[in-house]
Amino acid sequence: MRVHIDYSALAAWSAVVAAMTAVIALLQQSKRARFALGIDLLLKLNANWDSMRPARRAAAKALSEKPSSRIDEVLDFFEMIALLMHRGAIDETMVWHSFFYWVHRYCVLASDYIATVRRTDATIWEDLGRLHQRLIGVEKRRRRCSDSDMLLSPEDIREFLAYEVEG
Repeated sequence: MRVHIDYSALAAWSAVVAAMTAVIALLQQSKRARFALGIDLLLKLNANWDSMRPARRAAAKALSEKPSSRIDEVLDFFEMIALLMHRGAIDETMVWHSFFYWVHRYCVLASDYIATVRRTDATIWEDLGRLHQRLIGVEKRRRRCSDSDMLLSPEDIREFLAYEVEG
């Protein structure tokens, strides 16, 4: 019994396998590059956040008194993070790890102000609300906590505002 091998079909299948392997390797390389760019972006955002001490101080003072446009720069910064996360430039877990503490506190303390401003223009900080909710979801999953654990006590608020004002 003689077996006939179709070498042209074998060569074609080999080419398909090689092409698929190349595509998989390219996708893996792309994923690593995207992750590295996300880390770089996150480090830059952290540096930017640290450099915003004067704006954060002004925002915390405004939150202690009566929220006003003095908190806009901080909210705008978080809106940019929200947009970057929404567009896939940075990872949700990395944003949670780096910014949840501040996003949560500023969003809770400025919620009335945010709602007032959004009544005149619903596009202002529209991604910020979604960011806050997504990060709360991550916080609850990671720390296995409930909605009541998300509430800020008066002492939490005092400590946060004092830290932001005094730095």
